[in-house]
Amino acid sequence: MEPSARIINYYNNAGYPASLVFTGEPSRKKKQFILDTITGILEREQLKDNQLNFHEIAEKIYGNEHPDYYYFPPAPVKIGDPVNPEPGTIRHLLGKFLPYSGYKSKTRIVYFEDAGGIKNEAESALLKSMEEPPSYVRFFLSVTSTDELKDTILSRSVVVPMRKHQEGEIVPEDLWERFWAMSGYSSDPLFQNARKKEWPRIIREEYDQMMFSRLDYSLFENLGWNKVRSVFRGAGTTEQLFYTKMALLPVFYAIRDRIIYGGMIPSISPIAIPFNQRENLFCLYSAMESFFKNLEIRVFGNMPLSHRAVVFSFLIKFMPCWRQADENP
Repeated sequence: MEPSARIINYYNNAGYPASLVFTGEPSRKKKQFILDTITGILEREQLKDNQLNFHEIAEKIYGNEHPDYYYFPPAPVKIGDPVNPEPGTIRHLLGKFLPYSGYKSKTRIVYFEDAGGIKNEAESALLKSMEEPPSYVRFFLSVTSTDELKDTILSRSVVVPMRKHQEGEIVPEDLWERFWAMSGYSSDPLFQNARKKEWPRIIREEYDQMMFSRLDYSLFENLGWNKVRSVFRGAGTTEQLFYTKMALLPVFYAIRDRIIYGGMIPSISPIAIPFNQRENLFCLYSAMESFFKNLEIRVFGNMPLSHRAVVFSFLIKFMPCWRQADENP
């Protein structure tokens, strides 16, 4: 079974997060997979007095006629008129669709076939609703690459990588190898360079010895500064950022999934966070999100290179969260 199907099967049984981002080249197969997933959700979640079979719901979805389905075609997404927004705009979505619970289903779904077309005002207007969506709304965003979306959207979404199936391809049983595959890292050409430098092994060994005590912050300094620094010599900025994120994203995914879902997703993250207080998790998550943002601006932007300053800035924010979590397991 392909990684994308494994992820969807997991959510079919356990419930969907507020936002899913499907990555991969546009294709009929990809669109059909997404629409079949949406159809399946609306079939399972439909209200008792509106029982339709899968094919009947699919016809309404493909015809854009289902009252609990809002579709944005592959075109630039407009914000819409502030007084009388036309259908198919963000303001129309915000005013006429999101505030109301489902007519035929417990769940309402918004599908952007080309989420890369969400720009500027439209993106700003949509973001607040994605940060705090109604409990009955799910966002489905399709893009070729996560590079098309801002981190503010990605950080509130679970990424479902979709790639062309290779004959004889097997989903790794090992949790770490599965994480690299399903997070999209193993398909990146830079990952092969990382393997040559033994980065997957180094990262795994560092995380495997974590005991989640107050002293574990040194691991992040070690991975984020001492070891990554050796890669910086002669490497381009894209490779620098790739290695740094590769080192720290496993725990970032683990914290985010714990917040979104309330538990770990074995097929996604190989890291188990032992504490579950939401305020501590949000603190950890915010610290790491801030770290990644500062890293890109201060290390790989126009400001002077100061990677160590960014790391210590991150640790200053991170330590109070870690201490609280350690003291309140």
